[in-house]
Amino acid sequence: MLSALFNRAVLAERGLTVDDMFALEDIGRVMFDPAGTRIVFERLGPYGQAPSFGRELLAGKDRSHIFVADLTQSQSVRPLFPQERNTGYWLGPASPDGTQIVLFWIANGAVGTGVYDFGTERLKTLPLTPELLHYGQSPIWISDHVLIYLALPDGQQPFWASSVRKMADELPGLWRHAERGDMATASVLASGDALPDAAPEAEHLLLRVDLQSGTVTRIDRGSFTAPALAPDGRHLAVLKLQPPAVQDRRLRLLEPHPMLASRDPELMIYPLAGSKQAPITCDAAYPLAGTLAWSTDGRKLAFLSRSADGRAIEDQPPDQQDRQVMMVNVPSRSCRRIPHDGLRFRDGFGKYLDQPKILWLGDRIAIEALSKETARPLHEDLPPHEKTAARTDSPDWYLLRGDLPPLNLTERFAASRLRPLAATKGGLIMLAEGKLWRISPDGDRHPVTATAGSALTPWEEPLSGLQLPDFASQHRLSMIATRETGEQRLLVLDPATRQTIPGGVISREDRILAVSLQRGTAILRRESTDGSRLMVLPAAGEARALLHFNRHLADVADSQPIPIRYARKDKPAAELSGWLLLPSGHKVGVRHPLIVIVYPGAVWTGGWPWKRSSISPFNPYLLTAKGYAVLYPSIPLGPPGQAGDPLMGLAETVLPAVERSIELGSVDPERLGLFGQSYGGYGVLGLLSESDRFKAAVAAAAPVNLLSAYGQFDPRFDRTGRPELFMDLPRWAEADQGRMGVPPWDDAERYLRNSPLFYVERIRTPLMLIQGDRDFIPVSQGEEMFSALYRLQKTALFVRYWGEGHVLTSPANIRDFWDRLFDWYDRYLNP
Repeated sequence: MLSALFNRAVLAERGLTVDDMFALEDIGRVMFDPAGTRIVFERLGPYGQAPSFGRELLAGKDRSHIFVADLTQSQSVRPLFPQERNTGYWLGPASPDGTQIVLFWIANGAVGTGVYDFGTERLKTLPLTPELLHYGQSPIWISDHVLIYLALPDGQQPFWASSVRKMADELPGLWRHAERGDMATASVLASGDALPDAAPEAEHLLLRVDLQSGTVTRIDRGSFTAPALAPDGRHLAVLKLQPPAVQDRRLRLLEPHPMLASRDPELMIYPLAGSKQAPITCDAAYPLAGTLAWSTDGRKLAFLSRSADGRAIEDQPPDQQDRQVMMVNVPSRSCRRIPHDGLRFRDGFGKYLDQPKILWLGDRIAIEALSKETARPLHEDLPPHEKTAARTDSPDWYLLRGDLPPLNLTERFAASRLRPLAATKGGLIMLAEGKLWRISPDGDRHPVTATAGSALTPWEEPLSGLQLPDFASQHRLSMIATRETGEQRLLVLDPATRQTIPGGVISREDRILAVSLQRGTAILRRESTDGSRLMVLPAAGEARALLHFNRHLADVADSQPIPIRYARKDKPAAELSGWLLLPSGHKVGVRHPLIVIVYPGAVWTGGWPWKRSSISPFNPYLLTAKGYAVLYPSIPLGPPGQAGDPLMGLAETVLPAVERSIELGSVDPERLGLFGQSYGGYGVLGLLSESDRFKAAVAAAAPVNLLSAYGQFDPRFDRTGRPELFMDLPRWAEADQGRMGVPPWDDAERYLRNSPLFYVERIRTPLMLIQGDRDFIPVSQGEEMFSALYRLQKTALFVRYWGEGHVLTSPANIRDFWDRLFDWYDRYLNP
């Protein structure tokens, strides 16, 4: 016995390796049946055994297989049906009665779909190629045997599955044609009056699929996005994309869908219940994707829009004079504007999920908005102290009341983040200040349930690859109640009856993957010293394991992260937070070399985000395994899209976190390294221009010259011939993370002073640059920085990975990256 314990202790000294990471498995989406007695889930096989590493948009679905588990039995996990090894399968939506489920698969780049019947245990393949949207749900069940699909014409594959390969497949052939001189190889883009007047070729088929009869009926043909089904299943609202008017052919940077950046969305409401009526349209408006909201009876549809002709609306603030709230009355087939007395609507910064939300309270509209006087929206990048101070700048929820001024339903709450969880005739169910409230249509608030001594947080299904959350109102809500003692317990609430189903106790190491709203049962992922487990936690009783995987981690030593608190010298009252990860087996008094991993805009207010089992080329446990400590400091910035100077003053925020880590006695102040990827690489270059404290640095996929980057194309999508898809950097610079606010010709000085390239003379730290040639941050950005470093004879390496995008995916390249990273840090930090 003692010998076994001794051997175990010796084995536990081994650190995580790249090979360990390649062997990691994962769990994707998990779904309960309606009764809560069975689950189906995606099991993602070892990363290193994926059939392909070139389709980053698949998020691992190409190595996924579908399993089923009967929760009433032990040892019941099995494959749902026989599945091909080199084919990836993933879950779609289940039928309303839970007896059938849509499945998707990909093999050799071709995508297919079908419906699995739990009763017959058979998979029925459908004769169509599905289009899975990143913006809206598809396919959609309208009954237990009828589906609405967005499909592609014969011979076409989904954009997300084929576009990245298009460049690699076509370019070599074009080069050969040019060499032989036998074919013109020109590709032509147009702008303004040079744009063709012809409508783009139809890209989607909107289909009605009847599983009982086997009939497939075409509803319409065109380019579609953001479908929304009415609650009664009688109508489908969808945005049909049209060529813009000649006078309005501009790139709309704040549109959440890249296709919407250069096309006009037309609202179409199709009858689905056998009616031969023409679809309902709303000619006066262009809906914003992500804002469509049906009333509970399915008779009305509300959405946020900009005016079709760009007309100014008198009661709107100057910067939002074309924003309006619209409502469609389905029975009368009418569309009208709903007055809102000049409310402001936060921009979604080009992101579908960040668009303002709309809910229905009976027959009235409640909308997330800002008052006329509000200066700017609140964003999650702000640190806690600034969120509290900026409460008046965060959105409230307003009830629109026709000719009366909108009623602020949430002004009595001090919380800076208001989370509506459901809408009923009796009002909003709102999470605020750690409690649940019912807010009535007259603005009164009442506690929904007594949770004395507990703080509530909502549980939301984790997104898994090609999947979006459902914003529809739920009949029951799952919550996590945290007591003052720190104990966490699952709680399921029925807002209509105010009854709760208490669930089991949840460990802080548990990650909830799915919840049965009928039984209060939860499916958890639990990490432990001997690997990962998929667990079932009943409402009453102890959790038990369904699946044990990643067992090879049993002899890999773990490291414990340490939360740190610190403040900038110029803002001593504004406390910031960060995480310090020490090498496994750390001994008191030993000082380790430190790698500071930066990402401007990141604020570490939540829990530790990494595990040994994290499948990422930047897993910090690979660093601690080599004797390095790792620091993640908070670097708060202003909201994306708001003009600022994100490159300025980074050292004033980061160095206090470094000093605090040194004060704890575990970090060597003379052996400091720096790492950042993407915007983090941008932060690395900014820090090096402000400080000589670091002995070695690595910047991967970093924008370095915001002026030149503005006009560069995304090489992944260049061969599509559609500028709205590969000209994303203007939106990034003006309306998102770049924080320039305007194009460079309006404020060239701002672009210059926030471009690391123009501070290259100040850099004295040995620097390694890393870039992929298929990165949307073009490889020419790294080339510009290295050219400057080379011209000045600075100590630098420039590593280019051919065939790689923004994040490395090839196991061979990931292994090479870590070999070079360790060699670079070891050379200058001597661990």
